[in-house]
Amino acid sequence: MTKSISKEDKRRDFILGGNLYKIIIKLALPIMLSNLIQTVYSLTDTYFVSTIGDNQVAAVGFVWPMIFLYMALGMGISIGAMAIMSQRIGAKDDAGAVEVAGQTLSFMFIISGILALVGYLVAPWLIRVLGGEGIIYSDGLKYSRLIIVGMPMMYFYFAFQAIKQAEGNMLTPMLILVGSVVLNMILDPLFIIVFKWGVEGAALATTLSRLAAVIVVVIIIWKNKNSRIHEAIKHLKLKKDVVMEIVKVGMPTAIGRMTSSVGFMIMNMFVISYGAHIMTAFVLGNRITSLVMMPAFGIGSATTTIIGQNMGAGNLSRCKETLKKTLVTSVGISLIGMALIYIFKSGIIGIFTSTEAVLTSAKKFTDIVILTLPLMAIFQVMSGFFIGTKHTTTSMTADIARLWVFRIPMIILFKYVFHMDEYAIWYPMIISNLLTCIILTIVYATKRWQTPPRKWKLPFRKKASIVE
Repeated sequence: MTKSISKEDKRRDFILGGNLYKIIIKLALPIMLSNLIQTVYSLTDTYFVSTIGDNQVAAVGFVWPMIFLYMALGMGISIGAMAIMSQRIGAKDDAGAVEVAGQTLSFMFIISGILALVGYLVAPWLIRVLGGEGIIYSDGLKYSRLIIVGMPMMYFYFAFQAIKQAEGNMLTPMLILVGSVVLNMILDPLFIIVFKWGVEGAALATTLSRLAAVIVVVIIIWKNKNSRIHEAIKHLKLKKDVVMEIVKVGMPTAIGRMTSSVGFMIMNMFVISYGAHIMTAFVLGNRITSLVMMPAFGIGSATTTIIGQNMGAGNLSRCKETLKKTLVTSVGISLIGMALIYIFKSGIIGIFTSTEAVLTSAKKFTDIVILTLPLMAIFQVMSGFFIGTKHTTTSMTADIARLWVFRIPMIILFKYVFHMDEYAIWYPMIISNLLTCIILTIVYATKRWQTPPRKWKLPFRKKASIVE
């Protein structure tokens, strides 16, 4: 493993001692490009779905938080594994990092199979409970079931991405994603327009593209015999203590994201109550503003890797410097993006719909939601920081509070007490993000992140055996 590990060691030394702005750009740029490509795909997918009708756009947008609920567990577990691996690598514990990588691959594959089965079976009931009716229900069900079937492929890619990002290798996952998205963009018009398979065609294109990505990942794992990820194959048999450590660090993030997904489902119930045209406007506005959010997600992920490796090496002062510089970079980019969306929003929205009611509502929503983009940039970086320190309960609490303590109660207040129109949903989005950022800043100031997180025991465990 000498040759490849040497490259990985050079990457580690760069993260621990290189110029921070260079590191931030080098680590974040591939993730930013990946996210941008993913967003361009989402917009392209939305465009082709919009050729069927506005209701189909609303149906896909309506079920997406439900799909994200299932994805959130895998994202949280993989982020936890990335935090553990990055600290192991920073501490030059390659054997420990390799073991965590192998356990992550097998554990993620197992839980994804269970979730895919459960998600497929409960989808009709859940869509009904959330208020889906008529075409929103029927097309939403068709779309969500095909996406859910591909859950094991998503989880496997999440695990691979986490392992590579923990090492500081952001480029390989990006290139795989580019190939997957390009294939998706080719299949979308073929299935939707040529074969006329409707929303099922859009979902099938996505699932097949993810299958192609997994095939490439398996080839990479098998062929790179001198890499950590190839060595991880020797550690696929689950070990209770290692799995418990991954769960301990990853579960708070997973819970935070899952409760956020449920919160967004509840939000969709409020949005749809104002009419299908408001739901469509909400979907379009979110897809457009997500273009600006991609850099923030990328920088947040890069922050986790940088902080994790430097915490493992005991470089607290460099962790502080990293947070300052990632915040400056992320907020600066979001302000530029905010201005661009404000200027060009009418033309962009007009690409996806010609319905006047949808156009008007989407413009109103976009004008409001762009004000929260700098706050989301701060939120993503701060969350990435706390995940990197393994204080994942902090990021979980922030995720839960943002929707369940602040946003949803405000929506209920504005809608049913003050009898506001759709602005009853738009305004709480800004206020909740602002309050969450304030809380995260206060928690950072307490300096609790500088000490190892408090150990906790899962209820079914007889004895704690987590290695710190």
